[in-house]
Formats: sequence, C-alpha cells, structure tokens
Amino acid sequence: MNIAKNSGATTVLVTGLGSQDNPSADIRIETCAQEKCGAFTISLTSALTRMIQWIGLTNKDAIEKFKQTIYNIELPMRIEESSLPKFPDNLVIVGDLIRELVAHEIALKISETCYVPVRSFGMEQFLHGPRITLDKQSSLVAFTCITESRKDSLIKYAQAIGTEVIEINENTFNGLSKEFTWLAQLLYGQHLALELSKRLGTNPDTIRSDQSPYKEARGLFTLELLGWELLML
Repeated sequence: MNIAKNSGATTVLVTGLGSQDNPSADIRIETCAQEKCGAFTISLTSALTRMIQWIGLTNKDAIEKFKQTIYNIELPMRIEESSLPKFPDNLVIVGDLIRELVAHEIALKISETCYVPVRSFGMEQFLHGPRITLDKQSSLVAFTCITESRKDSLIKYAQAIGTEVIEINENTFNGLSKEFTWLAQLLYGQHLALELSKRLGTNPDTIRSDQSPYKEARGLFTLELLGWELLML
C-alpha cells in the first residue's frame, strides 16, 4: 500500500470492521465484522460483495443480476456424504476460465480446515501436463462452465484412468444468472471444505493452533512476521 501510494496511485483498502486505519489508503471500504474462525470465509465473500456493489454504482444491470443470484442461492448448501471426495488426501481441484480462482481458493480452504495438502490448477495448466498425476486413488473436483469444451476432454481423460470426478457447473444450481455462477461455485466449495472437515474430524476454526507442536510453531511464525514488519518499517 505504501509503495503504491508513493508511486502516485490511488489506493483502496478493503478491510473488516474495526481494523486499524491506514494513512496510505485514499479509499476505505469496510466489509464485515472481524471473523472469529481461523479459515476466513465470510471476509472473502463480503469483500466480493462490496466490489460488486461498487461496480453496481455505474452498472445497474450487473447489480440486478447479482441480486437475482443472491435471492436464488439456497444456503446452507446441502452436500450429501456420497458427494464428498473419496480420496481427500489425494485431491486435485481444477477450474476453467474465471473458475481457476475458485479452484485456488477452495484448495486453500480445504487445506486450512482439513489439514490435507490439496493441489489446484487452471484448466489449461492442468491439461498441459499435471493431468498425468491422476490415478485410481485420486479425486478430481472440477469447477466448470458447460460451454467450455476443454473440460469434456479432461473429464473423459480422468474417467478413462479411473479417477473419481466431481463436476460442479451451472447445472448444479437453479435460477442463477450465468454472470454469477462462479459465486455459487465458490460458496459450494466453502461448504465442501466444511463437510470434509466434519468427515475427517478436524476443527475448521483453529488452523491446528489447538495441537502441539503446531501451537508452538504458530507462535514462532508470528514472531517471524513481526520481525519482518519491523524491518520494513
């Protein structure tokens, strides 16, 4: 933020309620109350909402489609036990186009809540080479658009190998504006992380800070961060 400000850029701070002021921010946009859980979720979705509201100030059509999406999303999303990945310890998440960002975010959420390593890729990147890591003991979750032809190639490839494939596309949801299907996919992925956490018996709120030696390691990690911040100052 300081570097951007000193370079003459207009700076925008998107932050939660009650966070510290930042003198380098020309514009401050507040989202929601500070979260109490470790794996931050509402902070992301509320930040996205603020950005969409901001766009809606000059694009009324976008805000109307966003409202339509919100009104038609059923929360909490119900994810049956049979719909959960069978191999969470060998899980790959892929997204096409804008859904690549969804894939990366959900991989992060599952790692934080379930304590398992998760790999995530954009569709093109995965097809380019990492697809060869799939096998019969892996699960593939694909956030896709039904009109994206490349996803059909990926699914056929995975199924031929015997990989479990879970596809989340526009047809997974009803009555949503196509411009904001990615938001429903994001929310689905967040619920997927929670349901997987329940199955694995992990605490999604602590990021393992309730376990030793992770608690001690977290303290050292925090000290390192504070040292870096002081160095920057």
